[in-house]
Parts: sequence; C-alpha cells; structure tokens
Amino acid sequence: MKSSLIFLLVATLLFSCGKQKRLPILGPKSVEESGDTSYFTIPPFEAINQNGEVINNESLKGNIYIAEFFFTSCPTICPIMTEQLFRVHEKFKSEDRLKIVSFTLDPEYDTPEKLQDHAVRRGIDIHQWWFLNDKKSETYELAQKGYFVTALEDSSEPGGIVHSGKVSLIDKKGRIRAYYDGTIEADVNVLINDIATLLEEK
Repeated sequence: MKSSLIFLLVATLLFSCGKQKRLPILGPKSVEESGDTSYFTIPPFEAINQNGEVINNESLKGNIYIAEFFFTSCPTICPIMTEQLFRVHEKFKSEDRLKIVSFTLDPEYDTPEKLQDHAVRRGIDIHQWWFLNDKKSETYELAQKGYFVTALEDSSEPGGIVHSGKVSLIDKKGRIRAYYDGTIEADVNVLINDIATLLEEK
C-alpha cells in the first residue's frame, strides 16, 4: 500500500513538471454563434516612434510584446519601470519575436526627438524597444479602454499625471495574457519567465 502511494506521488510530480504552463487570456470575451469564444484584442492605434516611424497594430502582428504607459519627466514610478524593463530588454535583446512599447502620456513634451534621446542615453536597442508618441486623447483612451490601465491628468499629482505601474504582456494575436507591477523586481522576474512560455506557445 505504502509503495503504491509513493508511486502515485512520484507519477503526479513528474506529470506536473512535464506539463507546460499556459497563461490565461484576459479581457472581455464573447461566444459566437458557432460556439467559438472570441477574445478581446488591443484596438487599432497608430503612433510615431523615436525613429520617426509609424507604429501600429500591424507593426506588432506576430510578435509578443510588453506595453507600458510613461512619460520622460515623470518624477515617481517611471524611472523604476524603465530600469526594470531594461532587465527584460537585456535578457531578450537578441529575440526578434519580442518587442517593448512605451506610450508617452505627455506627447507634447515627449516629441519623437526627445524620446530618441531618452532611448539613446539609456543604451536601448531602438529596433526592439519603441517609445511611442500619439495624440494625448487617443493615448489616454487606449490606456483605459485598450489595455485597461489607469491614465488620468491630475494637476495635484507629481508630474500632473496619475498612471498605473502595470505593464501588459500581449501575445502574437494581440490578446492580453498577463499584468505585472513594473516597479517590483519579483514581478518582472515572473514576466521574464512568462515571456519564455509565450515564445514556446503554439
């Protein structure tokens, strides 16, 4: 009896170890007439990156990407988030299937030229990590209704903007797969592991 229990325990552990982790698909979903489930995808957007290139959903199609909202003059969490995401950038710098996109919440100040200087001074590979400038109203709407993260103007706050420290992990089909606190090292460690999982996902 005892040996049977040990065998069952070992078999369960081996099965668990061999079973690949699968990330959930987040956001609203609906069931179509066919019975298939339709999942929310990031709505259309178009922005200019630090290289002066137009970036949109099509630019990211087929890639896994990380999305965050920030601004270069942010006096609070943005520098911490940039430092943590730089760890991800360094880990996957040679991975062509991964992108990082940082939408500025202060597009009037953060011109493409300003964003390019921001990237260059930090030694960021401009082919993998894009800093994006779009109209303020469209960026805030995209944050709130596209990525479901906080982004509000508030003159009483440091920097005049309230925004979330969350970063989103988006899959090759434009679906939200997970959120992480971009200010916490342990959370970003989980992000690094989850990127590897998504890269292996069929």
